[in-house]
Amino acid sequence: MYASSLTDKDNQPFKCAEKANESCKCPGTMWFGVSTRPDTKAKIETFEEMREWKTVSQETDDWQSCSAVDFGSDPLPGFDKQCFCEVKPEYEASRCADEGDECGCNGHVYFGSKQNDSKELASFNDMLELGYAILDAGNGGSTTCTSESFKNADPAPNASKQCFCDDRKTFTSSENIGPIMDYWVEQTLMTTQESEIKTINEQATRAAKYEAEYASTVTIVTDIDFGEADATAASCQVCDRECASDTEMTLTREIEK
Repeated sequence: MYASSLTDKDNQPFKCAEKANESCKCPGTMWFGVSTRPDTKAKIETFEEMREWKTVSQETDDWQSCSAVDFGSDPLPGFDKQCFCEVKPEYEASRCADEGDECGCNGHVYFGSKQNDSKELASFNDMLELGYAILDAGNGGSTTCTSESFKNADPAPNASKQCFCDDRKTFTSSENIGPIMDYWVEQTLMTTQESEIKTINEQATRAAKYEAEYASTVTIVTDIDFGEADATAASCQVCDRECASDTEMTLTREIEK
């Protein structure tokens, strides 16, 4: 006979078998004890009250029979029994480093955004939703939390990153690490190419602007009929002005360094 085995939403101990020989699935520690008080014969309803009397327990993550046979002993022979399940804490990967720092981890290291969509510190679950690069640190012990450590993949361009450690290698199978990394390496390459194309387009726009200004100057000078020498001088003024602007920008960058 099978009892209800719904896990308490707050991870509190819950009654999973009302009487002996029922079975339930307990994701944690299953406790076997009396269902009525030996002193007053009153029904025991809570885990804490049952633990006032002698009990036995077993770690389990599967179906378990609430019986002396399965537990190996009867804590109080002659009394009716019941079972409670004490849920084990939910496991989650731990935050191990900010971008640029060392992450001590012997399992899977996750690399992703430091902020969630609400601009708050991203949790591990946030990172799983936003996207991440991942590597198996093996027994290396330490991984630098940078894009370079993850084949230059950048799952959050122009944003601060962080790293999480999953020592148990629970959340991502080893077979999926390769495809995940291939995806982010490709995405990063595409982003870099898009940036380069944008720079080229901006340079082409500037060149077209200079050419238009030069053509306009030559046209104006020709119309006024100052002669070929004056037209050349006027066009040089355009070049000189642009060269002076570029020189000023170069000096500014050198000073900032």
